[in-house]
Amino acid sequence: MTYRRISVNSGTTNPPLFTHNLLSDFWVEQAKLSGTFPPYNLVKNEDNTKYILTLAVAGYGSNDISVSVEDNELIITGKIEPKNLPESMSYVHKGIAERMFTKNFHLGEYIEVTDVKYENGILEVYLELNLPEHKKPKKFNIITK
Repeated sequence: MTYRRISVNSGTTNPPLFTHNLLSDFWVEQAKLSGTFPPYNLVKNEDNTKYILTLAVAGYGSNDISVSVEDNELIITGKIEPKNLPESMSYVHKGIAERMFTKNFHLGEYIEVTDVKYENGILEVYLELNLPEHKKPKKFNIITK
């Protein structure tokens, strides 16, 4: 099981991954964790309200993968049954992963999964920041007298 939690600065608290102001810290930390399986990308829109988490899951079908959210944890698991070779065959080289994986991401406050899509070995998890009205930034017009 891979569990990701990002710490910012030298403080002891561990803030959530997907908050609109910690995205660059997320990438710095993820770069340090190279070699994880399956590989993934995270992209965002200009105003940091929508994200797409893309995982490369070649060899896994949509029925082999589970995506869920529990207590602000995005949990992605994959399980594939190893292929049995005929008795007369054996591997010369085996580089295709046939293993179980679990990736957990701590979602920031107000981040919701809006959609999950799978096509050609690519899993896309769509995330959106849904701030309540009272939390949204407000801009005021200045009235001159």
